[in-house]
Amino acid sequence: MTSDRIIRLKELKNLTGLSEVTIWRKEKEGLFPKRFSIGHHAVGWALSEVSDWIENKKSQARINVGGRQDERQSFPT
Repeated sequence: MTSDRIIRLKELKNLTGLSEVTIWRKEKEGLFPKRFSIGHHAVGWALSEVSDWIENKKSQARINVGGRQDERQSFPT
């Protein structure tokens, strides 16, 4: 089993620069790592999943330089 540190909301916001509402929205849309319960009234995120998400966002930004990025899925009408 690989050791993976659990981070709480305060550290998550510091790492990503996202607000709590944006994190919640992206999770709901399937665009961000899911939180999981670590106690009765506590949740956390796997640092490795968040780090992977950040690296992916950096890679996307490098590829899409100069264009508007919209990460929402578009569906045919």
